[in-house]
Amino acid sequence: MDSHYARCVLKVNPLLCAPSPRDIREVYEELRGTGYDRLYAKYYPEKTAYNLMRDYFLDHEEYTHLVICPDDLIIKKEHTDRLVKDLEENDFPVLSGVCNVDSAANKDMLNVTYNLPHPTRTVPERGVIGWRHYHWVHKDTVFPRRVLPFLFSGFACMFIRRDVVKRYKFTDDAKQNGTPSLITGAIDVMFSNVCALEKIPQMVDVGVNMEHLKGKERFFDITLGDGELRLYHANKDSFELEQSEAKGKRRTWSMTKGDEIVQGVVDDSQE
Repeated sequence: MDSHYARCVLKVNPLLCAPSPRDIREVYEELRGTGYDRLYAKYYPEKTAYNLMRDYFLDHEEYTHLVICPDDLIIKKEHTDRLVKDLEENDFPVLSGVCNVDSAANKDMLNVTYNLPHPTRTVPERGVIGWRHYHWVHKDTVFPRRVLPFLFSGFACMFIRRDVVKRYKFTDDAKQNGTPSLITGAIDVMFSNVCALEKIPQMVDVGVNMEHLKGKERFFDITLGDGELRLYHANKDSFELEQSEAKGKRRTWSMTKGDEIVQGVVDDSQE
């Protein structure tokens, strides 16, 4: 037990929050099986989705932790149970598990780094020179203990304590890179930079290892536009619609080669 954070057994009541521009059934099914309430921000642009979930969480004080659940990450009950147990024993302000960076070139690397990725991107193929680099950790690394700090942790089922959520809004890297928020992201990078500046340790349980589906072509399609904020109570398939855009206009992109947009189709149907 980490003596710095240890105290009496803590009551943990997480709200699992999924910013979700995609519909991946196996991810949904496993998250439902965790037995916790789930909040989906469906089809919103990324920064909007994160902050709508943050606002909902802050308005509902029964929840102790906002948990970021990417919609292409398979999070099982065994994963959330272990992280909750960690938090019951140690009151970490931020705690997550690990996953593979992607299912392609970096399939053997974990999504954590000992360096801090910079807010300014490096895109050599576009002639952009920045300072963002990821020194990924190999999956076969022997760690000195199960729970330890990293400077970057890419939102692999990340539990964020209420006081931290209250102090900081989620933001993307649009301002640092001169790109519109609709097509940028890196909210995990920006959050890690905030944690580093504010000396908030990002603790990681390296024994909680999840599967990240990024890189599997059938999952690349994303839909953005008028969104819906859906609350699913524990183990339920039906949801309460907390917020919905009136017209339901959305655009779907077929994705190949990572995040390259190759075509767009307007979909005016209401889901």
